[in-house]
Amino acid sequence: MKRTFQTLIILTIIYSCASIPNGKHGLLFVKKKIGIRDTIPAKVSGKILDYYDKFGLKGAQIKLENKEESYYRPCGNKGEFNFENIAPGKYKITASYLGYYTLRDSIELKSGEIIKLKIGLGYDE
Repeated sequence: MKRTFQTLIILTIIYSCASIPNGKHGLLFVKKKIGIRDTIPAKVSGKILDYYDKFGLKGAQIKLENKEESYYRPCGNKGEFNFENIAPGKYKITASYLGYYTLRDSIELKSGEIIKLKIGLGYDE
């Protein structure tokens, strides 16, 4: 009887210290909803071009920023850029390229909008 009681205590200690796998192969997946966003991101794409000759400015820089967010991209080979998952709101937009005037303007993005921009930068002749 004493031996059975000791065995029972030892087994209780072993099982209380052992981790019991939760799910297949000891993996755990927990999903917890912590809130709901009432916004759908916007998408902004386009090109930055030479104002006079209309060719794309490779390496031109574009920036969208407001108090909460800031997005920056260098342009591709043909002056193209693409921003995805932009939070809706008002943004300051800046487009620049070495030797050209810098464009500074503002844009308001609404929930779910897909915007295509064409920006022409000029230079002093």
